[in-house]
Amino acid sequence: MKEKLYKLGMILKKIYGYGIFFSLFLGGLSVLAYLVALIVGGDAAAALCSFVYKKLYTYLIVGTDIFVLLGLLSMYLVGEKTMMLQNKDLGE
Repeated sequence: MKEKLYKLGMILKKIYGYGIFFSLFLGGLSVLAYLVALIVGGDAAAALCSFVYKKLYTYLIVGTDIFVLLGLLSMYLVGEKTMMLQNKDLGE
């Protein structure tokens, strides 16, 4: 049972990695859209900025939250403890 949960955790970790990569890509695309709006100007720029702010950011934030939840779940299933203080022997 423990091995199956570990495999599930590793699959979720891959999904998390690809999802966060996709979220970062969409974040960069939104910056590019704002730069294009800055160059174009006028009503078209206002429409583009409105689309990015109202639609793209809404889906981006929800999607990123879901992927972070999957990442936390994968850490739990695999048994990683990344934010723990550990007393390590420094060879003294």
